[in-house]
Amino acid sequence: MIKPNRKGEVWVFAEQEDGSLHDVALELCGKARQLADRLGVKVGAVLSGWKTQELPRQLISHGTDNVYLVEDHNQVIPMMIKALKERPKE
Repeated sequence: MIKPNRKGEVWVFAEQEDGSLHDVALELCGKARQLADRLGVKVGAVLSGWKTQELPRQLISHGTDNVYLVEDHNQVIPMMIKALKERPKE
């Protein structure tokens, strides 16, 4: 069995449209919070888009510890690759 990584985060991709979060993103934050609590780690949400000033607060109120705002869609994949490369080795 694979050991859980207790040094990282549980991530949620928080989909939004026209400045409103999709309901499923908030539901996933709650589930991610439950999983993160069991693992003893934080919850991170990746939020992509423009004019999203109020959305990070909503994500945090639904259990997210960190919100990673990506305003340029071309940055999402490189950012995730960088995070994977920088994660602690077991």
